[in-house]
Amino acid sequence: MAGSTPKKIILIALLCVVIGTVIFKVFPILHWGLLQSLAIAAPPEHPDDVPRTAIWAGGVDGGAFIDCIPSDSDTGCYDCAIYFDQTGDLWESGTYCSDSGVVSSDSLPLLLSGFNGRWIYLKNGLRLEPMVQLNEIDADE
Repeated sequence: MAGSTPKKIILIALLCVVIGTVIFKVFPILHWGLLQSLAIAAPPEHPDDVPRTAIWAGGVDGGAFIDCIPSDSDTGCYDCAIYFDQTGDLWESGTYCSDSGVVSSDSLPLLLSGFNGRWIYLKNGLRLEPMVQLNEIDADE
């Protein structure tokens, strides 16, 4: 029994090192990741140059102010102006239409989810697409 005591001490010491590593190195990383995944994006201050009717849509990495009114040209289409959220500069503007299904103009402000430089995403899984041919967009870029 006397010979096994140093082995027990070494095992206990190793166990302490492993537990310490988990507690002080692994747990904070997991904790930070969990907090990031639960983070709720707060809209930035509304820039002065952006119309008050524009709604902020985005996430923790940024977003845009989006201002849409129903288009006279087609049902389910909107004339939209999209502004950079930090500067208020105009990002894009034009007529955007639902890729499938009609989106009520009353519910549109509540559905705005984000803008990727091309499409306006909605919280219901739909998106508003620009009313220009793809080759026209690519030619301008």
